Amino acid sequence: RFNEPNSLWSLLESRNYDGQHDAPIVLLSAAWLRTQRTHTRLPERQRLPPEAIIPVRSLRAIAISIEKGMGTMTKPLPIISILHANMKLDGPPAARGSDFTADEGSDHPDPEGILLEKIVDAIDTRWADFTRRRGGTQSTGVTDMGVFVDWSSLYQTVKDDKAPPGKIKVRRRSEHEEKVYRDGLNDVHMLYAHGLTTVWIMP
Repeated sequence: RFNEPNSLWSLLESRNYDGQHDAPIVLLSAAWLRTQRTHTRLPERQRLPPEAIIPVRSLRAIAISIEKGMGTMTKPLPIISILHANMKLDGPPAARGSDFTADEGSDHPDPEGILLEKIVDAIDTRWADFTRRRGGTQSTGVTDMGVFVDWSSLYQTVKDDKAPPGKIKVRRRSEHEEKVYRDGLNDVHMLYAHGLTTVWIMP
């Protein structure tokens, strides 16, 4: 399962959660990210605009185009997984330690947008490599890529210490979001350990 695409596609495909369809993990569109340089920080998954998410059907189509353009070479999937120091992957309550409660919520991991700027810079720098012609074809077929950033790819419980008096200080996951989040958390390691994804380690 760490070497074939279907194990990753299944994480990104919609599932039925008691009548509500949702994907355990969503990936950000690299093309959309490239337009976000002037924004200060990424929204959590609950607040992502629709255009920020690249559908799994689009990723599948791009992957097929890559296969046609690379002949017998290794055919990576158009997926980049970001590994950074302030990841928000809180496990089940029992694993968090006695000083952590589910009600605390998580601070934004990139409040000044520094990580976002680094990600966009890296995508821009390598974009020509992703799209250059290979194997005599006109194009790699890469028009976009999926980018995993934990804050925006998984549902979050968000703490807002700057909320004005009378406003909600912690935005918690709904019951539905909690179910989806747990499913995604169980298999998120696949995005880093899989042989066909690209992992960027951000210092």
